[in-house]
Amino acid sequence: MLAYDILPRLQYVGFDAYKNDYQDFFDGFQGPLHVEFRNLKITTGGTVAFATALERIDGKMKNGQDFDGWVRATECYRKTNGRWLAVHDHISVPTDFDSGKAVLNLKP
Repeated sequence: MLAYDILPRLQYVGFDAYKNDYQDFFDGFQGPLHVEFRNLKITTGGTVAFATALERIDGKMKNGQDFDGWVRATECYRKTNGRWLAVHDHISVPTDFDSGKAVLNLKP
């Protein structure tokens, strides 16, 4: 598993590293976290497949701030021994190069 995520680290190599990244993400929220997918597209061919989508994340952060933002998601799979396994996950947000900051207020 190789993953590129919106949390700091340039990349996560291996399942355990990415699992820890997810735990760190969830630990930043209190109460329920809502996730919505739009424009999900799945493409398959032989032993590889990928899915793309826009993903909305909505919840209250532990610092009391509300978070409601959209990210871009791509996940790649490989079929091994009859099972589809995720091998690459990429979550990103657009960047405003003038300010050097992520743009989190865009909506589909």
